[in-house]
Amino acid sequence: MTQPPIENSDVANKRSSARIDARIEVKISTQKEFEICYSQNISRGGIFLETSILPDPNANIELVLNLSSLHPAPAQHTIELRGRVVRLITINERGRTTHKVGIQFVDLSPQTQVLLDHLYNDLTRDNPSL
Repeated sequence: MTQPPIENSDVANKRSSARIDARIEVKISTQKEFEICYSQNISRGGIFLETSILPDPNANIELVLNLSSLHPAPAQHTIELRGRVVRLITINERGRTTHKVGIQFVDLSPQTQVLLDHLYNDLTRDNPSL
């Protein structure tokens, strides 16, 4: 059974950049758990993940994006940043439970924002339909 999404409407309605489908390996850490999972899409302001971890709504999450999982891999191999859970969807299919988690990036340093902007621009270039 699928649970209805929890979503911060301000985030959904004020998204400043398009989402780009991108499968990026991501290490996520909450105060309780740690997991390596994959993104489904990314924007300049956040990332959407599929994970077995169900974080608390509005939880702060530590993220490490492993850019070497992209082809071609950029010169910068990882980006470390923080985010806040803004969307949760739980899906139960064929006896398997997965969670789709929308994370809004928070407290980005100027250097981290530059790295994310470069990543976003590279992914946009690789997807000319955007």
